[in-house]
Amino acid sequence: MKTTRLEFLNALVATVAALSKGPLRTTLKDQAMFGSYISGFTPDFNAVKTMEGRLGKLLEIVSWFVSWGVEDIFSAGYLASVGNRIPLIAVEPWSVSRASVLNGSQDRWLRGQAEKAITYGKAVYIRPWHESNSDWYDWSLDGRDGTPTEAINAWRHVVNLFRDAGATNVKFVFCINTHTVGGAAPSQYWPGSFYVDILGVDGYSWDQGATSFDEVMADGYKTLTALDSTLDVWVCETGCGEGRRKAAWINAMFASARFPRFKGLSYFSLNSGRQDWSIDSSAASLAAFKANVRTTL
Repeated sequence: MKTTRLEFLNALVATVAALSKGPLRTTLKDQAMFGSYISGFTPDFNAVKTMEGRLGKLLEIVSWFVSWGVEDIFSAGYLASVGNRIPLIAVEPWSVSRASVLNGSQDRWLRGQAEKAITYGKAVYIRPWHESNSDWYDWSLDGRDGTPTEAINAWRHVVNLFRDAGATNVKFVFCINTHTVGGAAPSQYWPGSFYVDILGVDGYSWDQGATSFDEVMADGYKTLTALDSTLDVWVCETGCGEGRRKAAWINAMFASARFPRFKGLSYFSLNSGRQDWSIDSSAASLAAFKANVRTTL
């Protein structure tokens, strides 16, 4: 069909008008890899595989926690079961101070971990000292474990040690709590973009979905993207407690187009007793995840 000049001009005007509203934004469902921490996690990944079977979906990211100096970060038992999933590991220094990192007393253990990472070979994402802008961890920067300057230097020391050892497959995630609660602001202990591979944020809806995912994440996203203009941002922990709003909260989370730099999402699937964050806390919750997670078995 022949297009008249007037029709062409009208179409051009419409296109320009659409572009003037800003770039088209994709949803979290389309732009971010999906993964989870699964309650009952063991090195054989049975809990992960069971949840994947319930979802009928493959987790792209699998998250777990290790105690600094007590457990291997790069445990052969865990990593042997990872397959094509991306490991996201919180390294928690429950009994290790930043001062001990800076005085070199942790170097031997860290070098041993670097060697294990090199043996594994594939990319591993670790988030040491996560949520330091809080007041609930032994490593929180609320006066109990050093100063923001010491935090910067300790972070850089660890990164340099891994890189100097050749463990360049280890990627460092600077992970904050979405709100600063009692601890130093992230800008005060930011080690610099050269020492960070991924920006990370943790945040939950503690009121069973009354606070939306967008509302939970807004402060953290603004804080992180002000620190660096190009690094990808991952949601390293999030969840909604079981209640009548949870399924809608999950659907709205995946439909969110507010955070274009979110490229990874790890959901915290656990019944803590106080809150049931689990993916399968109800049939409605499980159905919402099944409808939104992209990867299939």
